[in-house]
Amino acid sequence: MSNQELGFKPAAQGRFQREITPQSYRLLWQLRTQDERSWLESAFQDWLRNLSQHEATSQRFVYQNQEMNDLDLRSHRGSLCALISDGEFLAMQYLAFGSRAGNSDEAEATVNMIDQKLKILLNTLFAWHGSLNDQPDVPESFKQALREVEDGKVLDFDEPGDGV
Repeated sequence: MSNQELGFKPAAQGRFQREITPQSYRLLWQLRTQDERSWLESAFQDWLRNLSQHEATSQRFVYQNQEMNDLDLRSHRGSLCALISDGEFLAMQYLAFGSRAGNSDEAEATVNMIDQKLKILLNTLFAWHGSLNDQPDVPESFKQALREVEDGKVLDFDEPGDGV
């Protein structure tokens, strides 16, 4: 699939090419030009929409994909990490705003909602991309067998009929 099919536009021609800036920094720059409360509310709604879009995309390309490949998994992990980063940035902005505006209770309520979503994202990250020991759907007996292999507690297997 080409870059244009994936939604990437070619960089401007010339000696220097423009960088793609992570969303969290774009949000910071937008903050400078808007009313902070309305910016925060808009950024929070955008983040919630991005979460919904991520979930729908993950269902299609990861969770229900019988032909999932490494690119699908890397895209999933990257998306999770970006959403976690953006959520943390947003929570920090809410806490700073609440402190400056003298309205910490309102900010804390929104940060608690963000934290609930972040917990889900982190659990998903560890469940899909963490070590096998962190995978809730892998049987404990299999995890124990892997630990024994790592510790060198493996016996040679004699084929039936050998030595007889």
